[in-house]
Amino acid sequence: ANPEACKIFGWTEQEIIKLGRNGLVDDKDPRLPLLLKERKEKGKAKGELLFIRKDGSCFPAELASALFYNSHHQERTIVIVRDITERKKFEEALKKSEEKFRLIAENTGDNITVLDLNLNLTYVSPSIMKIRGYSAEEAIHQTLDQIFTPESFKKIMQIFKVQMALEASGSADPKRTISLEAEEYHKNGSTIWVENTMSFLRDDNQKPIGIVATTRDITKRKQAEQALRESEAYIKTILDNLPIGVAVNLLDSKVLFHYMNDNFPKLYQTTREAIEKPKTNWEGLKNVFEEALHHEHYITDRINKLMDLAIEEKCHAARTLLNWFVDEQVEEVANASEIVDKFEMIGESKGSLYMLDRELGKRQEP
Repeated sequence: ANPEACKIFGWTEQEIIKLGRNGLVDDKDPRLPLLLKERKEKGKAKGELLFIRKDGSCFPAELASALFYNSHHQERTIVIVRDITERKKFEEALKKSEEKFRLIAENTGDNITVLDLNLNLTYVSPSIMKIRGYSAEEAIHQTLDQIFTPESFKKIMQIFKVQMALEASGSADPKRTISLEAEEYHKNGSTIWVENTMSFLRDDNQKPIGIVATTRDITKRKQAEQALRESEAYIKTILDNLPIGVAVNLLDSKVLFHYMNDNFPKLYQTTREAIEKPKTNWEGLKNVFEEALHHEHYITDRINKLMDLAIEEKCHAARTLLNWFVDEQVEEVANASEIVDKFEMIGESKGSLYMLDRELGKRQEP
């Protein structure tokens, strides 16, 4: 146990060694057996667990664990633990804040307005006072150009024209609704952003006779969106100027990068274009595996450099962890080399290529 582990748990190194896993991990945590099973099956595992400090308090931690064998071929385990108490507190505070915001939003009274097909208001609900500061009696005598800013008024008139044309065509869905964001005038002289959801009122023959609109004040949301955009721009500026490589990839099967700074491609000795638009065409199947072999050699070299650094720094924990990756790369290079050698032997023989394809298709991940 290193000094940081002693600091986190409050025990001395010898006490931690004596306690072992049973004395440090909350055995009631339902995630424990799952992680142990994963490590047994895959040789390594990563996740979150509750750990126990010397004072008896529990704390959440992120861990990475791997199995290895010592020089006497005895199975051993290495565990890297990172206290995430503060992060969990932040996540919980954020969750409560979001729940509070949702509760307020869901219980805020929406305004209901009814218009005839000449776009004159025929009904306004009392909740208009909360949104625009006008009483229902005042609002019902306003025209649309008195309610909306010029840009929003123009947008609404264009939508109305399109919807009336659809009605005239006879092909429109009578149950459709139209939603749009618009800017309205408040009685205090300011403007507010609202979300309008509109649909036609219809007679027994499904002919439109009016319009009903539900209005919700989204001014705070728009302000939050603007603040978020400014925050994202600020964070991006920081990431763009970091001296290290940083990239964010989306969690999908295509492994697309959502963002990368200029130093990220340099870290891998490549270009931004090569990462964003990887090569997809080769002269032949052999070239595909030759490039795969070249990449495995590159990865091996990077891992070896990390191992050299661990040895130089006398970081035994890192050396133990890296040993797994070293062994893994030996297998990866051997597999790629074997396939390339087979391509060398079979040449352009279609029958041999067919047999090789069947052989590779039967392989299973260890």
